Formats: sequence, C-alpha cells, structure tokens
Amino acid sequence: MTRILVTVAERYAEGKVGELLDHDDDALKGVDPAPDYEPLRIGLIFAAGVLGAIAASALDLPDLAQTLFAAGSAIVALFILFKKAARPMLDAFGPFLGGP
Repeated sequence: MTRILVTVAERYAEGKVGELLDHDDDALKGVDPAPDYEPLRIGLIFAAGVLGAIAASALDLPDLAQTLFAAGSAIVALFILFKKAARPMLDAFGPFLGGP
C-alpha cells in the first residue's frame, strides 16, 4: 500500500492527474470498489417530491401551496439523505432565488 501511495503522490506532484496509477498494476487486484448509493438517493429524493405532490393534491391545497409542499418534501429528503453535502447542492438554485 505504501508503494501505491508514493506512486500516486509523485504523479500528482508531476501533474499527471489522469494517470495516477498504472493500468496493469496488480496491487489493487481483488479489491472491490465501495458501493455507490448516490443514484438510489437521488431516486428517493425524486420519489419524495412526487409523494409530496400527491399528498398535497389529496389535501386539496391551493396550487401554490401544492408546489411548495412538493418542493419542500424533496428538499427535506435531500437534507435527510445527503446530510452536510446537501447545502452545496442547493447553491444551484441561487440564480432563481436572487441575493448577493
């Protein structure tokens, strides 16, 4: 593992970010990558928004309240599933919300 870390550090210092490890390196053979749950989380956030919209229409709320309820459901799910990483995701809505 030390050899791999030194190789990565040297190549990163040289600016070879695209090739930090050799493609034929057997040092990482048999190591499984960590599972990626982000697509599942995004799907759950979408489902929370849809369920929020269904619940809002079942409650017979006005149109604006239905929209806000659905969006709020998705945003709450976003914060529950992504925790601290959710805040930078909301920065994408900055141009729509205004401000400095």
